[in-house]
Amino acid sequence: MNSFKKLPFQRIGSQIAIVFFVFYFLHLNDLVAQSGKPANYLAYAYPMDKIDIDGNLNDWPTYLPKNDISMLPYNDKIEGEGDFKAYFQVGYNQNKNVLLFSIVVEDDSFVEDTSNDAKWSTQDTYSLYIDEKHELNHSGVVKYTFNKLFGDQSDPKISWDPEIAQLQNWNNLTYAIETIGKKRIIEFQLKLTEKIQRGKVVGIDFVLIDKDIDESENSYVAWKNSVWKESDAGKLGQIMILDSQDKLEEIKGKLAWEQDTIDGYPSSIVLQSLKKPFDWVSLSLDSLGRFATELPSGKYEILLENDIIQMEDGYKKITFSDKENLISTGPDKDKVFTIAFKEKDNMIGLRGLLTKGSIQNNHKELDKFINSYLEYYNIPGVSLAIIENDEVAYYKTYGYKNLYTKEPVNKDTRFEAASITKPVFAFAVMRLAERGIIDLDKPLYQYLAVPEDVKDDPRSKLITARIVLSHSTGFPNWPWNNPNGKLDIKFEPGTKYSYSGAGYGYLQDVVEEITGKDIVSILNEETLDVLDVPHTYFEFAPDLLDNTALGHNGNYPHVNDIRPATHVASSMITDANSLAKFWLGIKNRTGLNKETYEDMFGAHTHTPDADHNARAEKHYFGLGPYFEETAFGLTLGHSGNNPGFKCDSVIFEDLGKGWVVMTNGDYGDSLINALYDFLIYGKETGNGLLQN
Repeated sequence: MNSFKKLPFQRIGSQIAIVFFVFYFLHLNDLVAQSGKPANYLAYAYPMDKIDIDGNLNDWPTYLPKNDISMLPYNDKIEGEGDFKAYFQVGYNQNKNVLLFSIVVEDDSFVEDTSNDAKWSTQDTYSLYIDEKHELNHSGVVKYTFNKLFGDQSDPKISWDPEIAQLQNWNNLTYAIETIGKKRIIEFQLKLTEKIQRGKVVGIDFVLIDKDIDESENSYVAWKNSVWKESDAGKLGQIMILDSQDKLEEIKGKLAWEQDTIDGYPSSIVLQSLKKPFDWVSLSLDSLGRFATELPSGKYEILLENDIIQMEDGYKKITFSDKENLISTGPDKDKVFTIAFKEKDNMIGLRGLLTKGSIQNNHKELDKFINSYLEYYNIPGVSLAIIENDEVAYYKTYGYKNLYTKEPVNKDTRFEAASITKPVFAFAVMRLAERGIIDLDKPLYQYLAVPEDVKDDPRSKLITARIVLSHSTGFPNWPWNNPNGKLDIKFEPGTKYSYSGAGYGYLQDVVEEITGKDIVSILNEETLDVLDVPHTYFEFAPDLLDNTALGHNGNYPHVNDIRPATHVASSMITDANSLAKFWLGIKNRTGLNKETYEDMFGAHTHTPDADHNARAEKHYFGLGPYFEETAFGLTLGHSGNNPGFKCDSVIFEDLGKGWVVMTNGDYGDSLINALYDFLIYGKETGNGLLQN
């Protein structure tokens, strides 16, 4: 039986686990536990007049439904019913063009920070998220965070939607907060830019931050169970504007596979009203492919919100089998819609393209291949550099850096290189080691105290720079990979493989401590300048906002989350052409002496079979780079995986050929994996990575 499954990394990459990204996927198919029905987070707003924003709800109608705010996206624990309970109600005033909200919170205590250093995290605060335009291609999200004494908003410059700067305005928000005993009322009105009209749907959500006096950490309570809501309009609930006379009817349906052996379904669908002025809504599917809600009576077209799904053998595109997919409220319920996989053209030749001759003579075939993968897998954009004869022989970009605005990728567009940052840092460490500034085999605690979480574990004193660079510290990738969110040591350091970004973070702190320099200066001086690598950044720079591709969750861009500070495990931003120059420098043994390169290229940590290229006879980490012994000789490189970005770099040493590929979409792995067969192995020798 075919089923959904998270694919193992077939080449070693960053495997970086960002908290918001993990929860994004965990909660896409959110279900109501008590009923087993899909949780759609759809509320209805009815007209209201003569409402004063004063924190007193006596002028609110008593018939309005109460919508619970009870989801705990970070799995926080609420200690009993008295600790925290909240709901909201919503209406609108068409003459004033405002949405009206009331939130009622019951809590044991309410904390307000009156100091000059007050932040959203040091007190009880309330975040409102709104997607006013509510476009099918996911328009931008405005965020306001406030309480009586505090106000903050997200930076509109990082949004994928250029109109957010005009939509986000504190003058549009009026609020009042009143507390009576253990009950707090947050009443506010939000003036919309677009005209409020019957049938319109607006994306809305809330995150209530509960700061208990006796707790060191905050609790986060949301309407829809998702985090970092400003990054994607799909993470918001929805509010439909209705007239008091509008009749709601149940609408129910189900997806079913054309092949009944397939297990699992997409997370959501869209119902687009065929009756004006009613808008579209997104609905979650349960584990059996069912959806259900109440909508104004009428006929709706069903659409796939995301037509790529992940199966055991890779990502695949799905489509409806029927030409017409319509459903009506009322008697036309429980309708079944058949879905099937959409076939992809197989363009892999008997021999790899780079084994048949110069890329200059075959680049049209390469371009056709890349564009076919962009179209099938909804990969937004690509930066690609092909290496031949120890130089970049072909450099080209494809697609879009922002699917929402359709801004094209160009040769100046930068991408997140994710974990390919690690070997760039490792090269700098090897140069420091050559000059005796750091001893690769000296326990790091003798330079700088070990991380707080493992200070009482005596094994922490065994960790050296060599052990960090070869991924054998025993640390998890990141502390939040553990249920308690803390760093620990899984085995005696230096005895086996355990990929860890946290280990690199510790070594970064050590290097800054012993050199007295910031890490960006070290990376520039010891790596970029030595290997002549241009257009590469490790932290925020103003011009990056205009020149950096946006990462995409599925089909939709998210905010430009350029790291405000450098992390040597993941924060490098560059392009394929510039990154290729780094790998050519490594391949040509530039900047280090022969003995140091022999140490760097040695087989320090062998990786498990499940993590490696199925064609490789041996696979291991050196000190930074990753190596494979294949039928075409030794390869060196590294791959990377940040939320919304997938990238890879590889050089076949004996062939003098290779590539760097950078993508700004979650499905970029499909292209990355297929390039090995298309460029080198072909159908004759390919056996492990080709996506069907």
